[in-house]
Amino acid sequence: MNNKINKIAAIYIRVSTTYQEEGNSLEKQKERCLQEAKEKGYEISEIYTDVESGSKDDRSGFLQMLTDMKLHKFHVLIVTEFSRISRKTRTLLEFLEQFQNNGVDLISITQSIDTTTPVGKLMFSLTGVLAEFERDQTRVRVKHTLTSMAKSGKFTGGVVPYGYTLKDKKLIINPEEAENIKKAYSLFIKGYSKRSIGLTLGIPSTSLQRMLTTPFYTGKKVYNKRATTPNGKLRVTNENEWLISDGEHEAIIDKDTFKLASSMNIKKPLKESSYILTGLLKCYHGHSIHGKKGGPNRYYLCSNKECCKKFIESESLEQSILDQIINFNSSKIITDISYLERIKEENINKIKELQMEKNDLTSQSKMLLNLTLNGTITEEEFKLKREELSQLSTSIDNEINSLNKDNESMKVEVENQELFEQLSEKLKNTSNKKEIKNILQIIIKEIRFINDFEYNITFNI
Repeated sequence: MNNKINKIAAIYIRVSTTYQEEGNSLEKQKERCLQEAKEKGYEISEIYTDVESGSKDDRSGFLQMLTDMKLHKFHVLIVTEFSRISRKTRTLLEFLEQFQNNGVDLISITQSIDTTTPVGKLMFSLTGVLAEFERDQTRVRVKHTLTSMAKSGKFTGGVVPYGYTLKDKKLIINPEEAENIKKAYSLFIKGYSKRSIGLTLGIPSTSLQRMLTTPFYTGKKVYNKRATTPNGKLRVTNENEWLISDGEHEAIIDKDTFKLASSMNIKKPLKESSYILTGLLKCYHGHSIHGKKGGPNRYYLCSNKECCKKFIESESLEQSILDQIINFNSSKIITDISYLERIKEENINKIKELQMEKNDLTSQSKMLLNLTLNGTITEEEFKLKREELSQLSTSIDNEINSLNKDNESMKVEVENQELFEQLSEKLKNTSNKKEIKNILQIIIKEIRFINDFEYNITFNI
């Protein structure tokens, strides 16, 4: 308490020419601020006053207050609310930072922010976060400038790529390094491993990998190969995120050579499994069942060797599952589409009626305000009626939200049924194992055996 008594406070009050009529006059602001200072035991050094719009930053009283603040003539500034300082969010944040940097505490009465208290300091620190966000926008604008430069083919800075030197802000071929790049491509196309090429030319493996995969050496400018995540970490982007344009620099590798090397860089795909139920099957103890070849035949076997030792012949099981899906009558578990559409239409009409009721409540609320201003009803009657209208409005909003959720659920249900029918039709007309497996992964969540001969299918849709 003693710390507060020793502090000197200043008061800032402001009205626009029209705001004074709305119950927040200079006198009332002054009265509230003086009362706040009295309760906290502050000595008032000055009361700064302006009768100007909060969108103007050159207010005489405000400028004088800023000058005195920098001269440390007061330790605390009291306002009725932050909008008295400025009505422009960005400007307000800048001013709040100035107060913070000059060690001046702030008290906003209506917003209950007092930076002389721990809670107040926490609330006030949020303004610093917002100010930082504003500064981040500047960084984004810089990035946009770099992106524009990249699209124009200009060098955007950073480490000068191997094979080039920088002269007058332009990339010029380094003959010795360029020769190494050409040798690397030539050896790679002839079938030499990247490890042996790296050892022969004295190029690190990571640098060699980039060298053999980037279109940069064909005269292209590549930008955005790395990007910053929202939490500030650097990540390697996918090729579809790269920005590629014609560069200002001269090419070292021709396009045909690069294309040939790129095709050799593509990893060979893993052998496609012929077991279309892989990842879907579970035994009655919940263990995964995977495909296994036994001589000329194909089987499914539990992954837990101590569990189910029975082999399940794959062809008969797969055909049984496919037949059930293809011949499945989806209407047995999914409500009829026409019925759902009818209910949905009824809900839409009900929402329209409720919206009209809400509009009527809004009109009643405005009329109620006029009756109060005219003195037709008392302030107490106004409060009671307004509360009643507010409750009715909330009830209508809840009902509208509920109907919208029901409609959304029905929409998903209809879409699922239609998707199921489309995928079932595709299964009838394809013999491609990969396509069949992909369709089953979409339709089925799990196939779980309940004994050695029976199973249950759980659907995704």
